[in-house]
Amino acid sequence: MAQNSADDFDRLQLVSSFYGPGTTGCWYFTTLSCLLLWTLHPKRKNCDSIDTDFIAVLTYPVVAAGHLVVQLTTYTDLTAEMMTTKDPAPRQAIASIEAALTVNEIYYPICLLLFCLAARSRCTRRMCLLACSGLFCFTAEGYMLTSAPKLRNTHGNPDRFFLADAECLFASVFTLFVSAVLVMSSTIAAYYLARTVQNRTRQPQTGKQAMLFIARETMRETRSMHVVTFVTLVLLPSSLIPGLISVSSDILSLFLQTNVYLFPQTNLSIAELDQAVAMFAGGTVLAFSVFNITHTYHKHWRTPYQSAEPISKLESRRWILEYQENHIKERGWEPQDLSNSVQKAKHIREGDTMAFPHFMRRRAPA
Repeated sequence: MAQNSADDFDRLQLVSSFYGPGTTGCWYFTTLSCLLLWTLHPKRKNCDSIDTDFIAVLTYPVVAAGHLVVQLTTYTDLTAEMMTTKDPAPRQAIASIEAALTVNEIYYPICLLLFCLAARSRCTRRMCLLACSGLFCFTAEGYMLTSAPKLRNTHGNPDRFFLADAECLFASVFTLFVSAVLVMSSTIAAYYLARTVQNRTRQPQTGKQAMLFIARETMRETRSMHVVTFVTLVLLPSSLIPGLISVSSDILSLFLQTNVYLFPQTNLSIAELDQAVAMFAGGTVLAFSVFNITHTYHKHWRTPYQSAEPISKLESRRWILEYQENHIKERGWEPQDLSNSVQKAKHIREGDTMAFPHFMRRRAPA
């Protein structure tokens, strides 16, 4: 066991700290932060802006793909027989190529998910950047398969190829598609259910009561919709966890088996300073994104209740004015002082909250 550990340590000598667990974890946190902002933030999800989080998500796999191409052009004499040789030089080169290839393949489902979200919101710039980065990573891996065809059918290191992982990729895409359909269906059903329950027959008697009623009912319905959406997003992935756990009785063994598909193999640990700082930076970015989303929704829920009273006064006076102006001849009313009423109407339209005067009188019957 000690001999195997020493051999692995020697084999991973050329793997850069760029592929360490802290750097990769920071990239995962930044990707999750970007995903939350694109799905839950009321303004950022439909805004076609290029922020620093999105640039960081794109930079990591693009640099890894470029590093993969550079290494393939540097080590041009790699063959399948070098996989089992005891010479450390080719084994170290192959381990370095494997680290870049791992990041390259991890980015495929992430890029596809972000591209679907950008296409749903019709964000053209995001879609173009995601498509360019995904095609560049795919081209880099295709260059590896064409420049070193003997490495394709090898069962040693590198053990990650696009052809070998095609089934996992398609399964991930299908799972994400089914999850999205279920979430959308449950959200639409909950929306119509809440709308049916809260569709009351009470008719307000004045404009002020109408505005207060509309504001309260709208906010209550919106809040219930957000709660149902959040609960669905939490419970839907959680319902898949027991099925995943039942596949393997040993959770630790399952993690060790899938660790090679989530993190590049390096001789670095999270306890090192640079990796710990990178992981902390990614966690900080995710924490600020969650705080921004929470603060935005809190402000959105609280503002209408604070401003409902002054808005209702102004709108009620405008409604009364429009009603009397539109039905003045049909109802048989005539203004007592037309010039004075027009002047007061202008003040009300400009936002004056003074009381509406009673300047109408009933026309005398003929």
